[in-house]
Amino acid sequence: MESLVQKNAPTARITRFSTAVHMGCNLVSLGDERVVIPAANKRLIQACRAEGLTVYDPEFGMIDSGGGSLHCMCQALRRDPG
Repeated sequence: MESLVQKNAPTARITRFSTAVHMGCNLVSLGDERVVIPAANKRLIQACRAEGLTVYDPEFGMIDSGGGSLHCMCQALRRDPG
């Protein structure tokens, strides 16, 4: 975290235990200032939108209950270089 702050990178602190338990910091970056965040992570969605990111927020309730979340479901993304 120190190095991110030193580089002036935007950060969002997760301060509630319940938020951490429910994968409150789980997201997938799509590039070009776009991220996917489970809809239940309201504080992270708000923080990312405040930074000017485009946020896609699908419902992941049934997947979260299985012990994983969005990032766990993804394989490496291959992005179009154009």
